[in-house]
Amino acid sequence: MTIGSLEAQDFSQHLMEQYSQFQESTLTHRRFKHHELLPLIEKLPQQGFRVSTAGKSYQGRPIHLISIGSGPTSVLLWSQMHGNEPTATMALFDIFNFLGQKEAPEVRQLLSKVTLHFIPMLNPDGAELFQRRTLQGIDMNRDAVSLTCPESRVLKSVRDKLQADWGFNLHDQNIYYNVGNSGKSATISFLAPAYDHSKQVNAQREAAMKVIAAMNTSLQAVIPGQVGRYDDSFEPRAFGDNMQKWGTGTILIESGGYGGDPEKQFIRQLNFMAILTALEAISASSYQQIAVNQYWDIPMNSSNLNDLLIRDVSIKRAQGESYQVDLAIRREEFDQAGKDPLFYRGKIEDLGDLSTQFGYQELASKNMEYAPGKVYPETIKDPGALTGKQIHEMLEKGYTYVRVEEQQGHTGKLQGNYQLPFDVVPKNFKPPEWPKP
Repeated sequence: MTIGSLEAQDFSQHLMEQYSQFQESTLTHRRFKHHELLPLIEKLPQQGFRVSTAGKSYQGRPIHLISIGSGPTSVLLWSQMHGNEPTATMALFDIFNFLGQKEAPEVRQLLSKVTLHFIPMLNPDGAELFQRRTLQGIDMNRDAVSLTCPESRVLKSVRDKLQADWGFNLHDQNIYYNVGNSGKSATISFLAPAYDHSKQVNAQREAAMKVIAAMNTSLQAVIPGQVGRYDDSFEPRAFGDNMQKWGTGTILIESGGYGGDPEKQFIRQLNFMAILTALEAISASSYQQIAVNQYWDIPMNSSNLNDLLIRDVSIKRAQGESYQVDLAIRREEFDQAGKDPLFYRGKIEDLGDLSTQFGYQELASKNMEYAPGKVYPETIKDPGALTGKQIHEMLEKGYTYVRVEEQQGHTGKLQGNYQLPFDVVPKNFKPPEWPKP
């Protein structure tokens, strides 16, 4: 098979079908660290890659630049600018396995047209803590002009040295983005960022839009209706906007949410397919045949999605009055110093008329009433000693609060971090009569 022998859609389908051959098996979850990538990077030269250290992070971790290909068109791809956004990083190592097939005709053809440069983990200090910002507490994507962070200076210097023709800015977005006015999650979102406040479209930005349209066509065959587009308001401090301004045609790819894929392993596969589809379109210049309006036809992102939406909940107060609301529930993800296991805390995000909101799961609660959770009658000395069986039995009986015997801090709040599916409350606690955010 050669890429030229396939229609673009067939090539994308081929990538999806053959993905398991290239998936990097050592990366199975989102909280991997810099040191876990080092063995994978060290073996790359054996597959024809050129590996160098482009610089170091604030804490001294090496930031690697990985290159392959000999073509005249230069493409720079960088991932994990934000330390807790690793989906594309996993996909890049899958792509390395694909490109490592040195004798495969489709690979030889691609690499004869383009030279690819990858920075797979730009913010290793942030990845170590699984946090968005650098160790200095700075959002690197607002540091393209000031260049306060050493990591920002690495990215700028690599781009300037390469004078890259194309740039792929690879991120994760929160899972609560939906597509347009639909209830479908924005699993992948795109942007060809503006390079000035007037949001002009020059030939370079239009080319980026056309490549995005090519990726969208391929994705629609797999996740119909689940691709969104970001607002293109100019952000003068952001790397994507400035890359576009500096002469590198830039494409933002954001990995959002997909039902039943908390570790984003399916979304990782979508990145693998979409990025290689884009690189093929660039190498063959096939994107030039795409109408730019196909980019503008991609629906805008919204942020109206929740983990659970319960509609038409009847609430009766003690005085006899009643009213109906919708309840939107989201959960936050936590860990302990970046270690497994994860745990989650759910909360009421909003309530009232939520007719414009959606849920990954929805419950139509006609004829259902809200009732406050019950307080467990016994005061518990050590909540951490509760067994799984005890917890399950308590929840089955409607207990959602447990009172504890514990010293309170000077703030009057209970001290301690309990990973329990209850609200741990002081002895004098009374549950609220009605739900609140």
